Amino acid sequence: MKMKRYYRIKSNKTYTEKELAETIGATTRCIQKWLKAGMPKIENSNPVLFMGKDVKEYLKAKFNEKKANKEATRGKFNCFRCRKNVDAAENSISIVETGRMIGKYKQYIIKGRCKECGGKVCMLSSSRIIEDTSILNIS
Repeated sequence: MKMKRYYRIKSNKTYTEKELAETIGATTRCIQKWLKAGMPKIENSNPVLFMGKDVKEYLKAKFNEKKANKEATRGKFNCFRCRKNVDAAENSISIVETGRMIGKYKQYIIKGRCKECGGKVCMLSSSRIIEDTSILNIS
């Protein structure tokens, strides 16, 4: 989730779906998805109303959860078979240059085999990260 402009939300104001979407620069469909995912609303209101304070807390928690999940999967490979973020099996890793650039760094595809199921694993990376192999858990 891209960090929306939740700082524009006034804590003591109520918002409809449309007002909330316009305030933070999201779509009404996005607001509906958050509602379905558990964003608190004011009960028995028609149209659906949201309290600014509750929305702010929900979005901050959602953003922090995504950020923590991203940090937990850093240096992990995506396994195509078991569909998880895993470490690669030892001596199975190959690094291939794509010919593209990520900013001022070269882009690479790192391929290997899954430690758990033996399936193919893959990760996109840059020359900056490849230089620091401790991030990739490569021994």
